[in-house]
Amino acid sequence: MLRGFLSGVFWGLVVSVVVLAGASVLGHLPDKPVSAGTPEVEVPAGSSFNRDAPEGPAALPATDKNIATTQAPVVAQPKAEAPYAPNADTATPAQPEAGALPQSTGPAPQPSDAPGAVAIGGESPVLPNPQSMAPKAPGADSAPSASAATLPPAPQSPPAKPAPEAGAPAPATPSAAPSVAPSQAQAPGPAPDAPQLPQTLQIGQAGNADVAGVTTDRLPRIGDLPPAEAAAPARKIPWIEAFAAPFSNPDAKPLMSIVLIDVKPRPTPRQLAEFPFPVTFAVDPAQPDAGEAMALYRRAGFEVAMLVTLPAEMTAKDAEVNFEIYKRVLPEAVALMDAKDSAAQTNRALLGEVMAILKDSGMGLVSYPQGLNTALQIAQRQGVPAQPVFRSFDSNGETPVVMRRFLDQAAFRAGQENGVIVVGHARAQTIQTLVEWGVQGRATTVALAPLSAVLTLGPR
Repeated sequence: MLRGFLSGVFWGLVVSVVVLAGASVLGHLPDKPVSAGTPEVEVPAGSSFNRDAPEGPAALPATDKNIATTQAPVVAQPKAEAPYAPNADTATPAQPEAGALPQSTGPAPQPSDAPGAVAIGGESPVLPNPQSMAPKAPGADSAPSASAATLPPAPQSPPAKPAPEAGAPAPATPSAAPSVAPSQAQAPGPAPDAPQLPQTLQIGQAGNADVAGVTTDRLPRIGDLPPAEAAAPARKIPWIEAFAAPFSNPDAKPLMSIVLIDVKPRPTPRQLAEFPFPVTFAVDPAQPDAGEAMALYRRAGFEVAMLVTLPAEMTAKDAEVNFEIYKRVLPEAVALMDAKDSAAQTNRALLGEVMAILKDSGMGLVSYPQGLNTALQIAQRQGVPAQPVFRSFDSNGETPVVMRRFLDQAAFRAGQENGVIVVGHARAQTIQTLVEWGVQGRATTVALAPLSAVLTLGPR
């Protein structure tokens, strides 16, 4: 029951809303909205203020036909004036005659008989300069004869005689002139005032070779051999070739080089003569007797290397100055050996300057392996022969047994890489061990070579 009541109320409301909406739409609306704030104004009777607009087509404005059309005036272009040209005379001026002299308009000066007066001679033609005269073609009578053995000297002009003093008697004149042949009369001699020209020598004339300072027969002749070419300049021999010890490897064995650092007391010449194979001695050029050490080893027939410690703080200029001194102390070194405690591997500028010095002198490089082996890389890039040190076999007080074992390992590595460098010291015990190893060890499997032979093998 309650449900039906509520349903009726709902539908009643819906119907009421619909009816009110329709009534509002169908209701009367005013023709014009009236603003609440605008007062209504009354229009007087009979006025057409509020009449409607007349209906009909709109009248458009037309063009005025009474306007006269005239053409724009034409402005004449001014004529271009001709450029100003001066009234120049284009006639060619008269050329002056060569050799013409200005004519004097006054009377010619008369000679004076007064004492001390200057004698005025007559007019004489101006002669051309003998050096500016064009050469004349020789005639048939003046052609030189190739068969003539001698050339008659040109007639010399007689020396000028001093003018006679006033009142002096005139010199005697010969009564008869010498007879002149017709052929000689046709060729008059040179004028007394003409300059003397040098005589022309004939080809093959006797006495030409005796003229001092004159070179003859310089022109080539048919059948002559060409002159020998100038000898080529002598090649600058690198130090690694000029001071290398003699070496040969007829069996083509792997190469192994032993470098001994110079220490005191040095080996005697007798001990050096007992070496059965070549070795290389590294000498420090900073020692006061470095030159004597080099002379000792060179007289025994061994190569010498330059042992240098390059500090990391050394500049390129310092290296240039120091190496000039080192090369004067050890002028026969075949290579530079960098010391084991050297710190130059980190200074690329210094290494570049050192490699340039080594390349200029033709020396090689021996360096201990450090890091990326920067020194060896720069040396190989600049064309410097360089090899690393395989190992040092007596630097820590090794016994002879240990030293022979290290040498056997180096010989085995040489068979794999063909070129191994080991470093020791020139002590009496080391020298004795080397001599024994050369007879009993693996020295027979390799060719013990000087340092220059291993460096010139090239990079491995």
